[in-house]
Amino acid sequence: MTVSGQAYYGHYGGLSVDDYVRLHVRGNVTEMDRMRRMVSLVPDGVGSVLDVGAGHGVFLQELAAARGIVGTGIEITPAKVDYARSQGVDLRLGDAGALGFGDRTFDAVVCTEVLEHLPHGVYEAACAELARVAGRWVLLSVPFDERRRFIACPYCGARVNPDYHFRSFAPGCIADLLPGFRLRAEHHLGRSRHNPLVQWARRFVERWPAMLLCPCCGYAPPAQPSTVAGAVEPAQSSLARRLATALPGWPRPTWLVGLYERETGRA
Repeated sequence: MTVSGQAYYGHYGGLSVDDYVRLHVRGNVTEMDRMRRMVSLVPDGVGSVLDVGAGHGVFLQELAAARGIVGTGIEITPAKVDYARSQGVDLRLGDAGALGFGDRTFDAVVCTEVLEHLPHGVYEAACAELARVAGRWVLLSVPFDERRRFIACPYCGARVNPDYHFRSFAPGCIADLLPGFRLRAEHHLGRSRHNPLVQWARRFVERWPAMLLCPCCGYAPPAQPSTVAGAVEPAQSSLARRLATALPGWPRPTWLVGLYERETGRA
């Protein structure tokens, strides 16, 4: 990969970080519902939380508001760290595969929609690190049995997953994810529709997303005109979205959530 993770995740397609968070995070009803459901799943009695891959710090803000828990976050993208700090969030620059904290520093470690993004080597190290710094609990979420799709970069032709996901997680496969921890509860959040025909057809009609930076060559499309609300048109608002909406599908969860507890007597 020729483009660093910091550059990839710090690309906002011409939007400011403030506008991106306002429009695509806080303005996304589904995303905010997921975060609030995750906040509710943090076990009672937890006093200290580390959010690994904390993004813009929105989950930590929701956690403090709803549960009174002031947590700490780790994020690899400087622009996100700067934004979160401007909002009063304790977010620090760091890598999920090498957490700079001692063993069992936090009562609970939270990692939401991160593991699917980690490349070979970093993924394995991150799972070990989550288990190492957690005192008793780990709460994580990943896409539910995702059928990943790939689109071709208009510049170099590399086929890229537009969500930058390296793996998918089927139900039942997360039980042994964390060394020394036992899966105590598995939850399914969200609701989406699955139709194999739609997935096959999308490869012919889906455009390169406005905010996608090719991880192979660094290509990014020219900035698009913004709407009156200040938002760049999302990739899925084109023919691909209309196709997915028009055809029937089978209901399925959107996210797979695991709550893990440290096994008694395990180091």
